[in-house]
Amino acid sequence: MEYKIVLMYHDVVNELHPKSGFQKVGALQYTLNSRVFFEQVTRFNGDYIVFSFDDGGESFYTVIAPILEHNNQKGIFFISSKYIGTEYFLTKEQIKELDKRGHLIASHSHTHPLIISELSYNEIVNEWKTSKTLLEEIVGHEVTVASVPGGAVSKDVIKAAAEVGIKTLYTSEPTTEVRIEYGIEVIGRFTVSKDTTMEFFDKIVSDKNYRVQLQKRYKRLLLVKKFLGSNYNRFKQLVLKLRG
Repeated sequence: MEYKIVLMYHDVVNELHPKSGFQKVGALQYTLNSRVFFEQVTRFNGDYIVFSFDDGGESFYTVIAPILEHNNQKGIFFISSKYIGTEYFLTKEQIKELDKRGHLIASHSHTHPLIISELSYNEIVNEWKTSKTLLEEIVGHEVTVASVPGGAVSKDVIKAAAEVGIKTLYTSEPTTEVRIEYGIEVIGRFTVSKDTTMEFFDKIVSDKNYRVQLQKRYKRLLLVKKFLGSNYNRFKQLVLKLRG
């Protein structure tokens, strides 16, 4: 089954709001300048594009939502509930207002584990359940959508999400195919980072063959991650620091 093209962002900053969300090197590679984001949203502004955002940084409220709304768009805002109200992250009041303005508030786990798939099954259930409960207390209605932190999806991660009442789970796999596992929709997304040029952004949105190439590259990366295990993230952080 084919779905819309879902784009995965993290934070968007500008001169007035220069910091948002996690400030580690690995996270900052996904932080976009607002001018770039504005160009992307206005360039492809149709019903076949879904804009989604991970972590719960305050830029969801200060920068991203105004740009989306200016272009008659809404976002899916995935929030790691442990960080609500902490520095550079959304407050409860901001989350409540975004929900009232028509944006979709969703879970991104509670603590944003480095590799959620390596937790015990009960720990994974608790990550989803805690986040879901806290977000529902804020918005005043059921939260049934979530995304997998760090892209670390597994059968247990999906099963645990289904167990606590998640109906739709987004991953980091670059695909438009929707599959059903444990009774819930599992939907892929295409990552947009600060290194994504407009040329590559155009190809993600417009070129099906390019999207297929991205999915093949993603599967090769999964093999590397499996081989390196927990060392993968340490190696990635080292490379990013060397790149500056």
